Amino acid sequence: MQDRYDVICARAVGEGLSIFRDSAPMMNEDGVCILYKTPHQAETELPMLNNAPFNYSWAATQTFELPGGDGQRLFLYTE
Repeated sequence: MQDRYDVICARAVGEGLSIFRDSAPMMNEDGVCILYKTPHQAETELPMLNNAPFNYSWAATQTFELPGGDGQRLFLYTE
């Protein structure tokens, strides 16, 4: 039996849909997937994730500023 996890998270490792497709089999049925993205990435990837043939809906957190003026980030997550 393969291990299953309550939380799967990924940061800067690829496109959200590919990450989720590869990691979803490791996630518990009631688990959550969290992706760390730039606002531009989220704008592109969130519609793709919500239109994918999975039984999950996706949402985004508010955008936040990184320290030192290093840009903005947010989280995409399964609901």
